[in-house]
Amino acid sequence: MKLLRIDSSARRNSVSRQLTGHFVEAWRHENPTGTVIERDLTTTALPHITDEWVQAIQYGAHRENEFWCGPRNRLAGRCAKLNFAG
Repeated sequence: MKLLRIDSSARRNSVSRQLTGHFVEAWRHENPTGTVIERDLTTTALPHITDEWVQAIQYGAHRENEFWCGPRNRLAGRCAKLNFAG
């Protein structure tokens, strides 16, 4: 069994970090063979999400002259330039 712990408070000794720490300890006691995956959002560099990225995820990217034109963008006459590798 796996447990994902996500800390997001900028304060190193925040109440939420203390609470998740106590929960992880109790969970490990009940699940000695379990795995805890820890993520700290204050120390992990997350990629910037753009409108083009969101639309590519929602509608899928299509190679059309190296531009991506989702249904909404095509109707509005807007296309996002994509850099395809390969």
